[in-house]
Amino acid sequence: MGSRIFGENSLNSIRSVGAASVTICLSLAGFAPGIGAAAISDDQVAVDRQAVAVFAMPSVQAEKSRLRALYVEDPEASQQDGRARLEAGLGSVAFASVLAAANNDPDRPKISWATAATHDWRALHVPGSGHGIDNPDNFYRNIPIDGAARYTITGRIRQDGPLQESFTLYKTRPGSGGTEKQAVFEGSPVLGALTARDLSVASDGSFTITIDHDGANGPGNHIQSGDNPDEILIVRDTLSDWSKERPNGLAVARADGPPLKPQPTNKVIAEQAIQLMRSMVPFWLKFDNDYIYAHPANVIETPRRRDGGWGFAVMARFDLKPDEALVVTLDPAGARYLGFQIADPWSVAPDYIRHTSSLNNHQAAPSADGSFTYVLCPRDPGYRNWIDSVGMHAGLITLRWQELTDKTVSPDHAIRSVKVVKLSQLKGAMPSEVQLLSAFQRRIQLADRARSYALRLD
Repeated sequence: MGSRIFGENSLNSIRSVGAASVTICLSLAGFAPGIGAAAISDDQVAVDRQAVAVFAMPSVQAEKSRLRALYVEDPEASQQDGRARLEAGLGSVAFASVLAAANNDPDRPKISWATAATHDWRALHVPGSGHGIDNPDNFYRNIPIDGAARYTITGRIRQDGPLQESFTLYKTRPGSGGTEKQAVFEGSPVLGALTARDLSVASDGSFTITIDHDGANGPGNHIQSGDNPDEILIVRDTLSDWSKERPNGLAVARADGPPLKPQPTNKVIAEQAIQLMRSMVPFWLKFDNDYIYAHPANVIETPRRRDGGWGFAVMARFDLKPDEALVVTLDPAGARYLGFQIADPWSVAPDYIRHTSSLNNHQAAPSADGSFTYVLCPRDPGYRNWIDSVGMHAGLITLRWQELTDKTVSPDHAIRSVKVVKLSQLKGAMPSEVQLLSAFQRRIQLADRARSYALRLD
């Protein structure tokens, strides 16, 4: 028999704000007036505003309509969940391409937040840009890099900073290099990577990272660039406790390099966006078909180590009948961060603000032996560790282990068990001590989740 347990702090927080506030918490729009003291910089607003304007241009919309044919021809379009999510999947990767083009000037680099859920700020509606099985726990920031130039990234480690911050330099933007076999798993070859754990940090928490084509000169924080003019540094601030952790502050400066090129106009950005769409749309469709759909459903293989040495991960897919659930038990393997995320058939994360379509080891409850058992299904089964498929019976899964206490630990035993269970038999398939939630407690969990998500932008 499971035990009904829920954090007293969560109950107290709901009692203190009252029932009306719970309703507001379930809608991100309720947070719009206060969003973004940290995330909304002038650069961010400029990138978003330009991206929204370019996305509306007839040439960009025409290309998006043309590329829709690739989705329609894909095998997933013949499936119910694929058809239902087709327009959202295409729109998300298309807007991600436009956002990338809007901050694709390495002569005047900006730090821009991308691969994000739909949001509104400063009277601007910004469409979703998730793709590639985006991780809701990550605050993704992009910096364009010219391999022939030199850059400094300055930052400061916050007391309430992320559980992990990683800096990964890619040869090209993931997905933009076409459909070559070499660009697997990470979407593009990795040139170099650092995590906050690797950094030399001053006593006040400040640090500087240099990026150029030369090797590091002596001790310091350095990533060696390649020889491409369109490399990309992706910064991932992994937030385990959404209610407390915030992205670290960062700034970028181009220190040296070739003569500056003219600043791109909206027309040039639209042309770049169209080229990116033509690469990224077929890339991610082929990526999913080659490396996920080629494997049987409801089977999760041994995770692989991620390029850059900052953890390991595995991708899989689920396909369930209406009366079935997928029960997965994972071993944390000494990782300080363990994430279970799903995506729709087009590799775009479904609504993770108002649904538990992802859970990390801070949000989930462990079993007595330290493992985590999750239940993936469309209908609420009453368990704390419910991965809500948001109505889908088929989709994609990514599991991530990060901040390993021992970087040499083997991932061979990280997957304890994976089984399809009839909903009527679910109780017998779950550990006896797993937590159950009442309908009221589920509403509290979801309200806390929505409020905590908004706080990362506050």
